Amino acid sequence: MEVDNDGKVTPEEWRKGLRKSFAEDSEADKAGFCPLVAAIFTICDRDDNGFLEQSEFAKFHQAFGCKSANSQLAFQKLDSDGDGQLTVDELLIAWQEYYTSNDPNARGNWLYGDVWDNTVVVGSKTI
Repeated sequence: MEVDNDGKVTPEEWRKGLRKSFAEDSEADKAGFCPLVAAIFTICDRDDNGFLEQSEFAKFHQAFGCKSANSQLAFQKLDSDGDGQLTVDELLIAWQEYYTSNDPNARGNWLYGDVWDNTVVVGSKTI
């Protein structure tokens, strides 16, 4: 994935590498993402109720350095039915979209929050 030989994999290089790997091979997509999403979901579902509440999903985001307000906004974006819970299916769709979609407005782009901090800055929405 490290294409410019600077000894670092940038977020853009990471995304391009994964997109190439998974977008071009739907079987690899299913084989790679389904077990990954199920495992992360199980780890995050602390009360074992089969859903992730925002506070549970925030622990996932915390591991990536995502700010609290950013995580809250991302959760709202990923919660496609607006019921205040994330399902395995909602996360699987988010994972697939994050790595394979060309749509800049795809919900899945919020999987790791706003990684560029363009939308949320120190807990306040910016427009």
